[in-house]
Amino acid sequence: MLRARERTEHAWKRVLESMGHKIHDGCAKVLALSYNDLPTASRPCFLYFGLYPEDHEIRAFDLKSMWIAEKLIVENSGNRRTAEDLAEDVLYDLVSRNLIQVVKRTYEGRISSCRIHDLLHSLCVELGKESNFFHTEHSVSGDPYNVARLRRITFYSDIVMNEFFRSNPKPKKLRTLLCFTKHPCIFSLMAPVEFKLLQVLVVVIPFYLGRVTIPNEIGNMSCLRYLRLEGNAIKELSNSVVKLKYLETQDVKNTMIENPSAVWVLYCKPILPKQLLTA
Repeated sequence: MLRARERTEHAWKRVLESMGHKIHDGCAKVLALSYNDLPTASRPCFLYFGLYPEDHEIRAFDLKSMWIAEKLIVENSGNRRTAEDLAEDVLYDLVSRNLIQVVKRTYEGRISSCRIHDLLHSLCVELGKESNFFHTEHSVSGDPYNVARLRRITFYSDIVMNEFFRSNPKPKKLRTLLCFTKHPCIFSLMAPVEFKLLQVLVVVIPFYLGRVTIPNEIGNMSCLRYLRLEGNAIKELSNSVVKLKYLETQDVKNTMIENPSAVWVLYCKPILPKQLLTA
């Protein structure tokens, strides 16, 4: 970062002064400097990595699709480049700054999957909480005011997720919900909660041995743009998915789902997801 600055005392002092004063840990303060140096539009894209569990290998496709679904990446009418291209530019910039580690590449050399270092992951969680960009299951309190303001949340524990939805008011402003759990209880918890503003839903249940059916209530998520379901136990998707007129990506890879016949009928209609990935 200093290499890109003018070689003057004034320029380097400005870098020193820009280091976050709210973060008391010395290492985190240095890492926060790299975050503060990011373009403003790229900061929420970087914070998105904190929604995943530590050491999680993240598909580049997933990240870019979620950024676009939440309109963190928006096409410029005067620019012919697609939102996918712009999202890839952001991802490559994060890699070039050593904020993100590449795990796999395609045969063409493009980034296939990546991960974030534990220290940077902790920084994302702390900054996400400070700015109310997102909360983990451990950082959101049961205070009704905080829950009402909740935009994004991620769960790694079935117990915590159950307690959250059963003891808190409805998170009416929730935009993104990620669940990395061992039991499909999220689907029974969905029914009484109206996720009217939800745009991104990710449910990963890798080790459940039973049979999981996606409930009809999923069709009520009228703003949903990105839907990802993963787990061999997930076997049936409700026909109500055709009501999701804004759905851009439906990713059901690594499941036993056979898409309802109503979904295939939509192939000739404009509300078919732009990206439909099946098992």
